[in-house]
Amino acid sequence: KKRYLFPADYMADPSVHVFNDRAEGETHIKTTGIKIIRRATGWYKATPHSTDIYLIGRNELKQKDCFKIIKHEFSHVFNCLITNFRIPTWINEGLAEYLEHSVVKKGELKHAMTKYEEGRIRTMFMLNEIELDSFVDGTKDEFITQQITDESYSYILAHALITFCMEKAPKDFFPQLISA
Repeated sequence: KKRYLFPADYMADPSVHVFNDRAEGETHIKTTGIKIIRRATGWYKATPHSTDIYLIGRNELKQKDCFKIIKHEFSHVFNCLITNFRIPTWINEGLAEYLEHSVVKKGELKHAMTKYEEGRIRTMFMLNEIELDSFVDGTKDEFITQQITDESYSYILAHALITFCMEKAPKDFFPQLISA
């Protein structure tokens, strides 16, 4: 049995598809069977044999935002391949958000949440809007619906939870969480 040290060891030639025009990109993505999510600018499709990253509306984005989106989508690919496609949506999205908001400086990974995210988490907490049990046990469709209808609740909460796991929780907490 072959042991893979990193997803790239067994990813088949990843492809990045960039569409300047949003409508053209959405039309192409629909042909792949991927569900289009309103307002999203990036998607991924990963199998053990192929990896595709899609970025649409390039002409509406700054270059640094394009790189962030690509990092975010590649994170999903790695997460899925590492876990054999058995990763809860909130962990998958939280890790992707964590990587998207990280940079390497002086050989160290530096991460920051945006001021909006920090304020939104504080407000959700103060208003008692956070329902962790239903959030972590929720389906992908529930996650997306809540994201669209509740001011980015899902991504922000997933990002905050992963930030806590990576930066504040005991070092063995996150490995135990994902292996459970």
